[in-house]
Amino acid sequence: MSAPNPFSCIQELSAGYFASRCLHAAAELGVADALGDEPMRVEALAAATKSDPDALSRILRLLETHGVFNIEDGVVSQTPAS
Repeated sequence: MSAPNPFSCIQELSAGYFASRCLHAAAELGVADALGDEPMRVEALAAATKSDPDALSRILRLLETHGVFNIEDGVVSQTPAS
């Protein structure tokens, strides 16, 4: 078995950290609770959670890649994971 590429190893470890931190931030902000059953624009969700719209958008986009939220045309909706 060959040794793993050091860059790939570090990249994979850090990406896992980013995802878990984003999930933690979303939980602390109460994103899923603020979102409820109706889809909401990122800007409105940021206002409801008293967070920065750009930062929240980045968090939600990362979480979308893991299936936690769904985002379509700037509108966020729940998934079973959220």
